[in-house]
Amino acid sequence: MADNFFDKIRQILLQRKKEVKDQISDVKQKDPYMQEYLQDGTRNMDEMEEEVADLQERVTLDAIQEDLTKESKDIDAALKNIKEGDYGVCEVCQEKISIERLKANPTAKTCIKHAE
Repeated sequence: MADNFFDKIRQILLQRKKEVKDQISDVKQKDPYMQEYLQDGTRNMDEMEEEVADLQERVTLDAIQEDLTKESKDIDAALKNIKEGDYGVCEVCQEKISIERLKANPTAKTCIKHAE
């Protein structure tokens, strides 16, 4: 694959990494438990309905943060592979991953044949 292609993918990955970092920060700021702590210096026990709503919000935000953290790790792995010259090689069969697949999913670790 051409160096120009790797440079473009690298820039896309770096931009996405910044976006993911910002999104993780936003998610952390929306945490209802953290908001109470920052406002009051402690975690308050609210009425049952409000506690349930806070817990539901926290569970949702935790899931979002987990997905974003995984994406960040995948980006880091792709950037490492670019640096080491291993980018675009299927982890299962060691064949090249198609450029079309890498354009659509720059963090792809497998060819389309071995995609989950």
